[in-house]
Amino acid sequence: MAVTSRTHLIRDRERTEAALVAAARRLVVDRPYESIRVREIADVVGCNHGLITHYFGTKLGLFTRVLREMGDELNASIERLETPRELLDHSMTGTYWRLMAALLEAGLDPAEALNAGAPGVEAIVRQGSRVTGRNLESDRAIAGFLLLAVGGYQVFGDVFASTITPSGDDAEAVEAFGRMITLIIRGLLAE
Repeated sequence: MAVTSRTHLIRDRERTEAALVAAARRLVVDRPYESIRVREIADVVGCNHGLITHYFGTKLGLFTRVLREMGDELNASIERLETPRELLDHSMTGTYWRLMAALLEAGLDPAEALNAGAPGVEAIVRQGSRVTGRNLESDRAIAGFLLLAVGGYQVFGDVFASTITPSGDDAEAVEAFGRMITLIIRGLLAE
């Protein structure tokens, strides 16, 4: 009988956790959180669905981890963006904010959501300082406003599209929203 080493078990757990997070993430890009079943995620990975409970506690725990990873990636992306429009257009932004809204509805503590890798105020302050050439360390309210505005648009943009533009065209609405955010930032930064 072969003896399995503790190191081997740890590596297997890490690989399985990573595979479950990746599978959950792929599914949530195309479908709402509420429609994804734990068994489906486990089937994609080829493992027992009980491992999700074992490793993450609940479906909410697994997707909180997905949210955290996406938030970390968005934080890194924010610092490379040139305009607010780019954040709206970022391939992950919409999925991130829709997932956050779904997890909050499913019972995720708002403080946990915002501390769990949310595209954060710190990244926005650093990027805003770079883009504007102004030290925004004391203007965290601007960064918080941007965070909420972009998140709100991602969650409720369908509703806003017809209000923001007469045509209701999504691309036109995103463009108008990006211009609006830029104007607000300029107004807030005016001395």
